[in-house]
Amino acid sequence: MVAGTVGTEDRMEYTVIGDNVNLASRLTSNAKPGQILISRRTLDLVRNTVEVRSLGGIHVKGKDGEIEAYELVGLREQGPGGRK
Repeated sequence: MVAGTVGTEDRMEYTVIGDNVNLASRLTSNAKPGQILISRRTLDLVRNTVEVRSLGGIHVKGKDGEIEAYELVGLREQGPGGRK
C-alpha cells in the first residue's frame, strides 16, 4: 500500500493505492448492510481481540481464485487492564 498526496499542482488529493486497498474495497462491496468482512491477513493481526465467523472462500473482482473471508461478530473481553 502507498499513501500520500497525488495529482497536479492544480488538483492534489491524499489517497491510498495498492493491492490491500483494492481487497478492502472488494470485501466492503461484498458485505451486507451492517456487516464487516475481513481477510485472513487482517484476522491474523487481530485474532486475539475479535470473534469471527468463517465465510469460506469468496470470489472478488481482480483476484484469481478465492479469498478467505471472515465476518466480524464481536470483540473479545480483555483481561485486567485491557480494553473491551
